[in-house]
Amino acid sequence: MIELKKMTVVVGTGGVGKTTLSSALAVKEASLGKKTLALTIDPAKRLKQALSKSSLKNLTVMTLDTRQTFDALVQKYSPSEEAAHRILNNRLYQYVSTMMAGTQEYMALEKLYELHESNAYDTIILDTPPSKHILSFLQAPDRLAHFLDENILKWFLKPTLSGSSLIFKFIDRLTGSKLLHELSEFLLSLESLYKGFKDRSLKAKEILHSPNTLFLLVTNPERSVFDQGVVFYKNLHALHVSLGGIIINRVAHSFQLSPQEQKEFNKLKLENLSQDEKTVLDIFEQYQMLSQREKEEIQYFKEKINFKSARFPLIEIPFFEEDIYDIKGLNLLNLHLFK
Repeated sequence: MIELKKMTVVVGTGGVGKTTLSSALAVKEASLGKKTLALTIDPAKRLKQALSKSSLKNLTVMTLDTRQTFDALVQKYSPSEEAAHRILNNRLYQYVSTMMAGTQEYMALEKLYELHESNAYDTIILDTPPSKHILSFLQAPDRLAHFLDENILKWFLKPTLSGSSLIFKFIDRLTGSKLLHELSEFLLSLESLYKGFKDRSLKAKEILHSPNTLFLLVTNPERSVFDQGVVFYKNLHALHVSLGGIIINRVAHSFQLSPQEQKEFNKLKLENLSQDEKTVLDIFEQYQMLSQREKEEIQYFKEKINFKSARFPLIEIPFFEEDIYDIKGLNLLNLHLFK
């Protein structure tokens, strides 16, 4: 059984059900009387409404707003309101704060750090951004710190290379734009924020490695998804974070027939059946094949991660015919998560 900690980070590739499972975990924690926060990236509208209207008064749902989080950081570390205004209105900043690769991952960590430091919640469930590689999330603090130390950044900040230098004028004339000039002004305006950004990113990294933080890996029984899950698992292991369990979502129900039942089933197929009856038997047989194939895929995954020596649970969640979008459905999901 999964045992959650103060901070639970749900990871996995896109489309495996991370958001729904994160919501179920939050409902479970809140039902135990804990003041709980579900920090999600892009919840389904009906699911978000159900959580917001829940009778669990100690459950808070928050959707990550990358731009808003970035803006708050700028305002916090800018030396003056004028400096903050200049940065927030820079067109390069507006691109970086919403579109640049890695921004969403870093801002998710930044929000996590902010909420952790506030001590406003007993437990926080983070639904991570959809990413094929967990490294893009876990290494976001390191990438930011590295960027702030890059020589090219320092090159732009040299006093001799101000926007009025001959080099900038020459390149602007060649390109027909003032891109480098704007880039230099943007980086110069950010200079006062560097130390605050870097220190904060390293503190966010510390939270990921805290004994109070737990990671859950979500996958599903498809070979391509399992292969990505293996990469996730190896990266988590290499980064020495605490893995509390692996959840295999949407597993087909198993209808294993005994030898005698299989014999009767094969005999039944030879009977003079109506077309509808033949269709029902055919569907059942196809489902049997799907279930068997998924069992083989799950065994393949276990072997790839050497599950025999693992110290964490591997939980299979059955496939539900209907989408889960309310508290009742989330509670049903929890029956499988915590049985």
